[in-house]
Amino acid sequence: MARRLILVFNAGSSSLKFSLFEAGSLQPVLQANIERIGLSRPAINYKTEERDGIVYLKTKITDHTAALSTAFAFIIWSGLSIADIAVVGHRVVHGGEEFYQPTVIDKKVINRLRRYNHLAPLHNPINLSVISACLDILPKVKNIACFDTEWYKNFKPEYFLYPLPWQFYQKFRIRRYGFHGLSHEYVARQAAKVLDKPLSQLNLITCHLGSGSSVTAVAKGKAVANSMGFTPLSGLPMASRSGDFDPNIILYLLDLGEKPDSIYKDLNTKSGWLAVAGTADFRQIMVDAGYSIDGFKPRSKQQREKSKLALRQFIDAISFYVGGYAAKLKKVHAVVFTGGIGGENKHFFNIMTKELSWLRSVSLLQIPTNEELIIAAKVKAILRKVKK
Repeated sequence: MARRLILVFNAGSSSLKFSLFEAGSLQPVLQANIERIGLSRPAINYKTEERDGIVYLKTKITDHTAALSTAFAFIIWSGLSIADIAVVGHRVVHGGEEFYQPTVIDKKVINRLRRYNHLAPLHNPINLSVISACLDILPKVKNIACFDTEWYKNFKPEYFLYPLPWQFYQKFRIRRYGFHGLSHEYVARQAAKVLDKPLSQLNLITCHLGSGSSVTAVAKGKAVANSMGFTPLSGLPMASRSGDFDPNIILYLLDLGEKPDSIYKDLNTKSGWLAVAGTADFRQIMVDAGYSIDGFKPRSKQQREKSKLALRQFIDAISFYVGGYAAKLKKVHAVVFTGGIGGENKHFFNIMTKELSWLRSVSLLQIPTNEELIIAAKVKAILRKVKK
């Protein structure tokens, strides 16, 4: 009897995560991540029902379309059948006010989604390129997009509206959207299990910390604030994104003759830790700051000082948002850390535990995220509705 599998793709700027789940039980069958797309020495980290490991690829993977072909080849290499894939789920970062709910996607929907590419330039174009390729490779299989903004769809106007001229929202839909929602939703639900309480009874602050980072306030199980805003650029300093800064800086640079495209690129791809520490790799920053991580060595004294500065800025920004959201919520049951840094780096979790020691009687939890699993769950629910 043929299996029915849900395939999930989660595309990052230089990676492509893909997972297969049993459609009925959501039991994981394969979890893999193609790393270093567009860079030297690409590799596939994987875990199957029988084994786990890493495969180093001999040839460079130039882009995410090539990575997708590699992913399908790897699925076959793992002993699984492409014919068993019943549906494909995708993470999409930004759908504006037009797209929040999981959406069955075709080429017409892709064209509508392209209008939001400039609002999430590091992710949306890649997300859509992967979906387009899937439609070509599996033309008879439904593709469903799940949005990072869905968790924030119930933001109240007093929060999501900026104090700007009304036509900015009315005409251009400039507002706070919030991002990393799939990850924040997943760990909020996991935290409820850890605390053994219904999510609807909990106030949480969830911190998704990685190359992209954000903090979310959850009141009685509903997201009420997120450190990102109109785009994923605002909030915490990130690997190459600036985070918060005085918007008049942009006007000042324009007056000096800088080009909009150049400023746009600088803020999204040349800022953050990369600008301060000279590296976008947080592991290198931690090693420069005196922590030990296999495969990394401290750099020069000057570089180490810059890494310590970037680390301090990151810690201070997280503390600022956690403190502000604690005041907003009045009572906090737990602060949850997740993401590649927040959920997996024990050194950084220990740093933040000390930093937030003033939060008395508040649980500090470190929970690895699983965006692929929550996408699979949402896709399964959509399939049920379609059948009805």
